[in-house]
Amino acid sequence: MKFNELEFLRKAVKIDSSQEIGEMRKFLTDTLEKHGFDPEVDEAGNTLCSRGSGSPHLVLNTHIDTVKPHVEFEETEERIKGRGSCDAKGPLAAFMKAFIESDIDGKLTLAVTPDEETTLQASKKLDIDADAFLVGEPTDLDPCIAARGWTKVEVEFRGESAHASEPENGVNSIKAASEAVLSLENFDETFNYENDILPDPTLSATIIEGGQAENQVSETATLTIDRRVVPPETPEKFSEKIKNHFKRNIQTEADIEVKLPNKTEPLSAFEKKPKTDIVQIIKEESGSEPRIFDAATEASRFKDSAVVVFGPGVLADEEGGVAHSKREYVNKIEVKGAGKILVSTVESYLS
Repeated sequence: MKFNELEFLRKAVKIDSSQEIGEMRKFLTDTLEKHGFDPEVDEAGNTLCSRGSGSPHLVLNTHIDTVKPHVEFEETEERIKGRGSCDAKGPLAAFMKAFIESDIDGKLTLAVTPDEETTLQASKKLDIDADAFLVGEPTDLDPCIAARGWTKVEVEFRGESAHASEPENGVNSIKAASEAVLSLENFDETFNYENDILPDPTLSATIIEGGQAENQVSETATLTIDRRVVPPETPEKFSEKIKNHFKRNIQTEADIEVKLPNKTEPLSAFEKKPKTDIVQIIKEESGSEPRIFDAATEASRFKDSAVVVFGPGVLADEEGGVAHSKREYVNKIEVKGAGKILVSTVESYLS
């Protein structure tokens, strides 16, 4: 049974799934049904479809949601452009080809999550007993076997309001938050991260909010921080460390509360041995050496099994950002190449 991955991708990129994923999920399930399969959507919103039985069991996992804002579809001779073209509807198109066309002896499952770019809740609720996972992300057709983890924390600074003409009568939470941002530059200087595979962790202040009136010393301010985690640090340990760091480095006497947002599930780092069967197979089929993936990924949810992150597209090129940027694109030749590599990998692993 043949599958046209580029035609699927064209239609997928035209669908705005930056805020609601219902239309994109229906397109996915309709496509599977047209090819004779019976997909299901679980309570968490994951789209699941299996074929074959027994072992080994291989899972193809990626996501259908995209970041905001939506970027309209555009096509050139070499590229498909638009939001999601490389992250991760390009990988999904290649995975669909592998799921539909591969000749297998074993079990193959397609598991597509709805909230990888936002809350990361659904992937945590995937309960799949499998021998190996291939996770679709833009890796430039390189098999990736390690990635840093990810978490975000919200830090609330609570001071005391006062008239802006007499700031000494209050405690300015915005000033405290500003001191916190500046102190981030030396946060990692006091910690030693010994890891032979993963790069150093990163720390970025991404959102700051505060102030109730233009003539009032602000009582509250909130700072959001993005952390790319490297073992032995965990999201929970980072929360404790950043609070202690602020207490030592902020001069303004504001109360500090650090919390993990309730609706967002953090990701731990993952590392896999390069000689695992699925890694060796996709290494041979792609002709590329296994490497680190630069972004966090749902692959960490499956770290008890063999895991490889793989797909067409790049996070960035020589001109700057690609994934999550206004110029997001994927090269058509890479999408078709990924499909061929994945079909060969799946058939080799499930033979």
